[in-house]
Amino acid sequence: MPKNWRSGLQEVSTLSLLGAGFYGFVAVICGIACFVSTTFGRPSWHRWAWAALFCFFCVLLAMRVLDLEELSRDLMRDQLRSLGAYEGRRETQSLLAVGLSIVVISLSVFAVRRGWHKPSSRLEICLRLALLAAFVMVALIGLRLISLHSIDAILYGMRLNWVIDLGSATTVAICGIAYVRSTKSASA
Repeated sequence: MPKNWRSGLQEVSTLSLLGAGFYGFVAVICGIACFVSTTFGRPSWHRWAWAALFCFFCVLLAMRVLDLEELSRDLMRDQLRSLGAYEGRRETQSLLAVGLSIVVISLSVFAVRRGWHKPSSRLEICLRLALLAAFVMVALIGLRLISLHSIDAILYGMRLNWVIDLGSATTVAICGIAYVRSTKSASA
């Protein structure tokens, strides 16, 4: 275990706890949207997508409370040190950042070309936007884990990290609320 990893809830910052609480709030909204999609007979992929989003935000909540991102970075640094590759980490981080960019761009192109047909309803628009926002969050987490100095300077120096994180989570919450309201009003 890395020497500098913080353990226990007593050392989690108030900001991290607030973030975890917000993730919990978004998870509850996703859970409600999943329940509503099932109850009102929406397509099964809607239920599975909202269930996946619920699980995703539960994982984010746990990651925030347990500080798993920092633990992962510490473990990677320790691994690089044990391999004698710590001094050359910038090259490794650069390659990982390029690889992540290629994966994100490839998945985006794939989604647009294969699965992003014209939405048939407002419900699909809400769900697709929520999935897109979660995808953005996954990419952000990947960039934070890579922890390349030049990327960190942009993410943390300009507080872009907070904007993307909060903006994406808020987008999922708003989409979940709109999905629930639209489903209920369409069935009334």
